[in-house]
Amino acid sequence: MPAGSASDRSTSPVTYETRDGVSVITLSRPAVLNALDTELAAALVEAVDRAAGDAATYAVVVRGAGRAFCSGMDRTALAAGHIGEPFYRFWIRALNGLEDMAKVSIAVLHGYSIGGGLQLAVACDNLKSMRGVDEALVELKRLEDEGDRILRDAMGSLFRDERIDPLNVIRWKDVYEALERALDACDTAANVIANILVKSR
Repeated sequence: MPAGSASDRSTSPVTYETRDGVSVITLSRPAVLNALDTELAAALVEAVDRAAGDAATYAVVVRGAGRAFCSGMDRTALAAGHIGEPFYRFWIRALNGLEDMAKVSIAVLHGYSIGGGLQLAVACDNLKSMRGVDEALVELKRLEDEGDRILRDAMGSLFRDERIDPLNVIRWKDVYEALERALDACDTAANVIANILVKSR
């Protein structure tokens, strides 16, 4: 396994994998479209707590295995009387953990995302569809490059114009450097988002 990664590929109804600062929590009951039962809710709590406590994790992706994100409550388990107070205790704790987490959390939705599945998605910071994200990142990179070009030209003009008072040169230099830091922060944000996309696909 590559350095900087860790995973749990057991038969658990929830799997957990982290790599390069992104933790991926996967609902893993594809045969029933990741329907919710007590075992899954308990495993989800463990995964959310693990991600929240991992100092190396800066973003958390929640997704579903197979053809759906989550089809809601497991009606077979519910009819059999297997959904009771323990399920709701685990479920609320998992949702609160995602909502209160001091990290970016993203739900990757596909197929069915209904009932409890929609609750889970809403508990995350962003409901993410893949459509349009790549184009937005390309545009952000283009704007960052254009901003860098404008700043270089402005900085060059500032030092070429001998009529400008030296104190004003220092002031404008500070302004331009602050703008450059802002552009660099946009570039960093784009790289983080792109990294999350790669991990979640």
